[in-house]
Amino acid sequence: LGGLGMLLHQSRPAWRTWFGIDPEITKNLRSLMEQDILQGV
Repeated sequence: LGGLGMLLHQSRPAWRTWFGIDPEITKNLRSLMEQDILQGV
């Protein structure tokens, strides 16, 4: 367990507050985040 799922779900209220959108946490989003982390982005 790396905590990525928790990070993604905890970020939803911030996105809602700052940008007025409530992003859906999908397998595709998680995969994109994992790729960025592995690439050191």
